[in-house]
Amino acid sequence: MESQEQLASAIAMAEQMASGDSGLSPLSPVGVDSSRNELVHLAQEYGDVEDEDTYRIADIGCGDGTLTADIAEAYPTADVLGIDLSGKHALLNTYDLENVTTVGGDMYDVLPELSAFDFAYAINVLPATNNPEDALDLFYDSIREGGHLAVTVPNTDGLPAEASRQDTGTLRYDVSTDLPYLAFDGEINGQDVSAQQYVFPRDRAEQLFESAGFTVSSYSTLQTNSTAIPLAREFLGIDPEDDDTGTDRPETVDLYILEK
Repeated sequence: MESQEQLASAIAMAEQMASGDSGLSPLSPVGVDSSRNELVHLAQEYGDVEDEDTYRIADIGCGDGTLTADIAEAYPTADVLGIDLSGKHALLNTYDLENVTTVGGDMYDVLPELSAFDFAYAINVLPATNNPEDALDLFYDSIREGGHLAVTVPNTDGLPAEASRQDTGTLRYDVSTDLPYLAFDGEINGQDVSAQQYVFPRDRAEQLFESAGFTVSSYSTLQTNSTAIPLAREFLGIDPEDDDTGTDRPETVDLYILEK
């Protein structure tokens, strides 16, 4: 039986898929308990979250608020902010937590008004941005000196290395950002849907982080979970055999801890 969190994710994903939202992120480490727990503990590992009543944590692109809620419960004295284009989904998991504020809106508008943060999460946010360099500049300006940012990005595991600078099937190359990306084209309920997500070879990712002013404190990988994808299909009444929304993806994402 699916959990409430999985169902909430599926509903949110179904709405994204139906609207043609190009920021669709089907695979996330948040859906794996061990990966989510590791993410939660990062705020304590890289900061004095339990010693400061004024410690501020941001979950950028918080989705349905699953990770946001776990962070808030783990650090009840911290001020936790969940940010997403639609803040209503985050309320499904955070509505009863006093130390959480959820804000709906574009991160480029919201973060400058609400920063700075001691620790911030950007889980699978960079891959869906129009310009990862601009997003990293925004994140850098939103974090206090000595603060940290946890970033996850799709890696190139399972993708042909020789295709990193040419278009091959769903793997294509963006000259303007010097990054490969996965492109998804399909039809949902009679509506054409197109989405893309950047893929980050490790050397290029670290180059981007350092150009923004960050120091890479650590690198690791996290397991992901695509449970919400078939559930979202079910909500939309999509036959799996007719679906072409791009579920053949790497099973891990890269996790970088960046210091300002």
